Amino acid sequence: MALKPVYKDTRGDKKSLLRDIRPGDRLYVIHDIADRYVLGKGPHGYDDPHAYSEYEVTRDKAPIFGHPMVRCTTTGGLQSITQLHTRERRLYTQPPAGIRHITD
Repeated sequence: MALKPVYKDTRGDKKSLLRDIRPGDRLYVIHDIADRYVLGKGPHGYDDPHAYSEYEVTRDKAPIFGHPMVRCTTTGGLQSITQLHTRERRLYTQPPAGIRHITD
C-alpha cells in the first residue's frame, strides 16, 4: 500500500504506518529549533526556526513487539518506529520543501 504524506500521532495512523512501511523507506521529522537557539545570534544562530532530520527503515525488528526499526541518517542511532512516532508526533514521507536539513 502507498505511504500517506503525513502520519499523525493517532491510533489509526500508527496502525496504517506499521502496515504500509517497508525496509528502505525514508521518514522525515520536522524539528522546531527556535526554542533551542537564539535566531540569528551566536555560533548556532539560524534565520529559520525549523530543520528536518531523516530516518531510514531497516530490516531489523524490535525485540519484544517486532515493530520495524529505523536508523537516523545523521547519528546512526536505531530505535523502533513506534518510539519515533510517539516521540515526534508527526512523520512525513517526503522531504519538507523550504526547510533545511539538520546538518546544513
